[in-house]
Amino acid sequence: MKKIKFKKVDTWSLYYTLAPVILKGLKKFRKSSRRTFPDAFESQKAWNEVLDAMIWSFKEIKKDERHSPLVKWYEKSEAGSLDPIPDAVLEAEKAYQERVQKGLDLFARNYRELWG
Repeated sequence: MKKIKFKKVDTWSLYYTLAPVILKGLKKFRKSSRRTFPDAFESQKAWNEVLDAMIWSFKEIKKDERHSPLVKWYEKSEAGSLDPIPDAVLEAEKAYQERVQKGLDLFARNYRELWG
């Protein structure tokens, strides 16, 4: 196995550094024809939905969460604006972050099922 090296800068946001590696592995795993679904799942479809949620979350992190409602709002607002963040943006951001976290939680919960 190839030795993996990390620079100090890579560890500043380790989650961001690891996201592309994990994303690539999950995508390849998802496409693999040799895998089956874990016993905890009733079907391949249910397992694929979990894998898709994981992939979505790591894709968002890899993109530095560019689809975040809060990021989009900041990009549209004028630089230096002191306008309060609208409640609708805050609510959408909360839902977005919960969805990202759900995929990460699924990854942690099913980490040892990523074989086959």
